[in-house]
Amino acid sequence: MATKRVIFISLMYFVFALGILIVWTIGEMSLMGLNDFDHPLIAGSQIKRTIWNNTALGLMGFNFFCILWILGLIDDKQKYICMVSACTYYFNSNANGDG
Repeated sequence: MATKRVIFISLMYFVFALGILIVWTIGEMSLMGLNDFDHPLIAGSQIKRTIWNNTALGLMGFNFFCILWILGLIDDKQKYICMVSACTYYFNSNANGDG
């Protein structure tokens, strides 16, 4: 019965990664606010023209690398937990009982 909990590991880490991605998206939008904004291209429009600066672009690039690294870490950690669970079940099983 205890080995059936392994099914929920993937679901739990998916929800965790989704939460990390949402927080990262909010942070990326905050980094976009570091740029300068100019008058709108169309008179009377609410859409401002963004003047990109190198600091914001560098931070956004670093932030993108970090999210790739963190999501890769979460994915590999989930795979490792499943492998260790399978090995533990296999080596703890005998003729008298499973895992």
